[in-house]
Amino acid sequence: MLLSLDAILADDSILASMWEAFRQSKPEPEQEISFVLRLISHRVGEEAILKGPSKTLNLTAMQRTGYHALMEMIADIIRTHGLGSISNPSPPWA
Repeated sequence: MLLSLDAILADDSILASMWEAFRQSKPEPEQEISFVLRLISHRVGEEAILKGPSKTLNLTAMQRTGYHALMEMIADIIRTHGLGSISNPSPPWA
């Protein structure tokens, strides 16, 4: 329902409230990431999401307010689930 609302409004000023409402359902990290990617796609278009072999996001079309709100969501996911700590920083092929 929140994503449907955002698809209609795409109002950056309500992103923080939407995030809090979404987090109340205690979603898994994968669901949180998917939610944030959908919010981004509503702002920059589906074609900007994870294109090409480098899997980068083209966020140049985003407004500053929305960009900051979405980056805060991503940081929250990393902090909440401990995704920022890597036990072995070396890749297996090193």
